[in-house]
Amino acid sequence: MIDSTQFIADLQVFFTPVDFWLRWISTASYSGNYLLICAALYWSGYTTLSARLACTTIASTLLFSGCRHLLNSPRPYFEHPELFNDWQEHRWGMPSGHSQNAVVFWGGAFLSIRSIVFRLVALTLIAMIVLSRLYLGVHYPAQIVAGLLAGAGIVFISWKYEATLINWLMNQPIIGQLISLLLITSSPWLATVFIHEVLDIGLGTGDTLPYQKLSLYSGLLFGAAAALLLANTRTSVTRLTLSWALVTTRTVPGVLSLLVIWPLRFVQPEGLEDYRLVYALFWLQGIGISLWICLIWPLIHYRLSGHRYQRTDHNLTQ
Repeated sequence: MIDSTQFIADLQVFFTPVDFWLRWISTASYSGNYLLICAALYWSGYTTLSARLACTTIASTLLFSGCRHLLNSPRPYFEHPELFNDWQEHRWGMPSGHSQNAVVFWGGAFLSIRSIVFRLVALTLIAMIVLSRLYLGVHYPAQIVAGLLAGAGIVFISWKYEATLINWLMNQPIIGQLISLLLITSSPWLATVFIHEVLDIGLGTGDTLPYQKLSLYSGLLFGAAAALLLANTRTSVTRLTLSWALVTTRTVPGVLSLLVIWPLRFVQPEGLEDYRLVYALFWLQGIGISLWICLIWPLIHYRLSGHRYQRTDHNLTQ
């Protein structure tokens, strides 16, 4: 049987010459950066692809974040300080979120985009992301494998049942749609809190606001799903043909706006012992970000541009 600790130590020695690139790709592969790519694709006219990748990536982030509250699996350098490679992570490591999201995002893109060159690039990126997490000493191989399998399961389920779920939602009245989306998107967050706080399963993360990420990403998923349903009725605003003019006037300013909005975080009021209000604010912030991406900025751009862009849903799969 392979000694995982020695395996990681050997990787750290062997891949030292590409240290910069492994650190760079690990930094670039956090959930927020995937969502920035999805927003850029959405604003550039790739609405179907970007919506699919964004929703599955957010759902994946909610699932692995919830699991880490319940599965007290330490990272390699927590137990073996000699494996510390100048990279800190503050939460438990099961499953590997980077590995899971790599499969969800790049694996989903692999299935959506038929270019052989792109598919080779997608597979290479998944492999490099996995390697980077082992090299940095922040995940055991078992945590990586768990993340890969969970990511593959999310991709399979989303591809198999996406159309069924959308058709089911579209056949409900608008209130039913919103209530259904609220229950679906909040379930990972609520289940984690119930199991962790009520059933007392799992250890704490040591954070002042341990459910901050779950709150924010639940709001992002609910906001994105609700906004996309509404945007489906405003295709003249959201679905435009890719062009340099569109990229320079809608995509680039939109990305710059997200670089300002995304880092903003609510500060816990001093002396506040009940964190429910703070979590609600994070949830509302997530909804606001999704509405900005899917509806508000496209509508502002549509008004400012004088409606001069051709309307279509540019599709990379064609």
